[in-house]
Amino acid sequence: MRREFAQAAICDTIVAVSEAEATVLRDLGCPDVRTIGHMRRQTPTERPFERRSGLLFAGAIHRMDSPNYDGLCWFVEEVLPLVEKSLGWETRLTIAGYTAAGVDLDRFRGHPRVTLRGAVPDLGPLYTSHRIFVAPTRFAAGVPYKVHEAASFGLPVVATDLLRRQLDWTAGHELLAADATDPARFAAEIVRVYRDEALWTRLRDAALARLARDNDAQNYAASVASVLGVAKIS
Repeated sequence: MRREFAQAAICDTIVAVSEAEATVLRDLGCPDVRTIGHMRRQTPTERPFERRSGLLFAGAIHRMDSPNYDGLCWFVEEVLPLVEKSLGWETRLTIAGYTAAGVDLDRFRGHPRVTLRGAVPDLGPLYTSHRIFVAPTRFAAGVPYKVHEAASFGLPVVATDLLRRQLDWTAGHELLAADATDPARFAAEIVRVYRDEALWTRLRDAALARLARDNDAQNYAASVASVLGVAKIS
């Protein structure tokens, strides 16, 4: 970290994506560190719980050693079989998102419980039809925008504790979470919300409220204006 930011002293301002990462930079002695998070409007889909099914993962995979690919391998191989023990034929994972040239998803192709959709022009129908969004990331930095996006469409999220900490959300309130070393717990959390409409609704509503508080356009514009040293951005 010190080598990476050795030239930071020449910067007037350094922008971090979260307060946690801003604190790390300040501890390294970086000057004038500000935080600009994500902006995400809430557009919750209206399809009710009982008319949804399956699990959704959406995220780009740029390299074979990327966090998204690693997380999917762990999820499909260690978590999904445990989910299937409880949900049986209802177990279905859809994987959507850009896949770079050179990325091979053949280990998932032909899996009886996995559908590969690839890049789709509009994720809205997938957020509308699925019941749960899974975010099984085991290593990453920053703040997981894919969780913000899924939550903005009103899709409850089951994520690793790593992502929960990056979001600074509360397990059992805005999302459900489990440690990435505990596939049984991750599977149990999926089954719990998959079967419990009241819990599903509480998570959905709490995540939407959190986005409205922390990720609205007005707060985002104010953060950008502060970094640029202007009074207001319209």
